[in-house]
Amino acid sequence: TVSFLVDYAASTQPHRPFFAYIASPLTHAPFMAPNAEVAQYPQYADPETGASTGRQRAAAMLTYSDTSIGVIVSTIEALGLRDSTVLLISSDNGAPPGGSTNHHNAKAQRWDPHTYDRNGLRGGKHEVFEGGVRSQLVLSYPGLPANLVGRQHAGLVHVTDWFPTFLGLAKYGLRADREERFDPSGDGMLSLTQSLDGVDQWPCLHGHHQSCARREVLLNYNPFCDPLPSTDPYDFTTEVPAPKVALRRGDMKLLVECFNGSAL
Repeated sequence: TVSFLVDYAASTQPHRPFFAYIASPLTHAPFMAPNAEVAQYPQYADPETGASTGRQRAAAMLTYSDTSIGVIVSTIEALGLRDSTVLLISSDNGAPPGGSTNHHNAKAQRWDPHTYDRNGLRGGKHEVFEGGVRSQLVLSYPGLPANLVGRQHAGLVHVTDWFPTFLGLAKYGLRADREERFDPSGDGMLSLTQSLDGVDQWPCLHGHHQSCARREVLLNYNPFCDPLPSTDPYDFTTEVPAPKVALRRGDMKLLVECFNGSAL
């Protein structure tokens, strides 16, 4: 990433916009980190043996990830690109309930609360409960209005929204005062963009609530049912345990234990 940024700044057309997507594997199982980072979290070590735990290594990986992001941001600043760069840092799912506890049954790790703190949310990765689908996101750019700095956005945002949001930025720039959303159907875009699942979130994120177009999110639709009856809580045949269908609309959420799509 750093090499890309250096090459971009040295190019003959540095004024052209660029898009850089960095898919970091941190933090993710298997949990491993340099000893220097692990040593920063002695409170998470095994109290009896002093051996490192999954939570300790996960915290160390997160610290290492934060350092890596800092290197990228420092490079952007050193190259004089910070004043025109939007930074978006996001996760792809909620925290896994376990993942490093060496449980004899890997699926049982979904009930292990000791690796990540999910902030009191139910469930974790692979599940359609809020602990599995709600993730953190940080948006930063120069010129962010003072009343928005450090503010939490309570609206509904889905990952598919970022594509039309970036298209809107390409058309309108970083204007925080714009209330119009990017409309691909009226911009001569290809037919592919006329059926986008996402919406331009930029006006909504800046407090123009009348422009908040996201009302619902289909979180999952899995037509495979687990065998019933079963008394084993770990007995699920797909990556997503029941409930397997979830639809969020406003403040309401519909969960369906199982939906046999073969009957349709």
